[in-house]
Amino acid sequence: MGTAAQRQDDRTMGTAAQRQDDRAMGTAAQRQDDRAMGTAAQRQDGSKVTGFIVFAHGSRVESANQAVREVASQMAASGHYLVEAAFLELGQPDLTGATALLIARGAQRIVVIPYFLTLGTHMQRDLPRLVREAAQAHGDVEMEVTATLDGHPALLQALLDRAGAALR
Repeated sequence: MGTAAQRQDDRTMGTAAQRQDDRAMGTAAQRQDDRAMGTAAQRQDGSKVTGFIVFAHGSRVESANQAVREVASQMAASGHYLVEAAFLELGQPDLTGATALLIARGAQRIVVIPYFLTLGTHMQRDLPRLVREAAQAHGDVEMEVTATLDGHPALLQALLDRAGAALR
């Protein structure tokens, strides 16, 4: 059955198998693009190549985890960023695993973007510890964490859009 939003997501995102095929087919080309982008960034201004991790809680519902991976993929495609999804629990990869993937793709600096609405226990207690562990596991790679989504103007707009759609 599902909600109208779930049915819309299913129509726009395609099947899980299609999304898996798309990722598998784009992997070699993406890595080639990553190498070219990283080399250019280093040559142009001498700065470190930055990778981004979209860090979510994780769910027993795999389609919820896949939705986070899709957002990370869309972020990567929108600006040719190096991006991986990571999960606190119930999804793969974890933060250390996503860090390894980005380093393998040329990242020298990692920025973790919490895919959490507010600052709660996981953000205050768990994420700082996980970031330290991931950095240490990878030779003390430089890592930082951005703010949660709370307070971002686009969040209010998303709520207004949902409210408007419910009134139609």
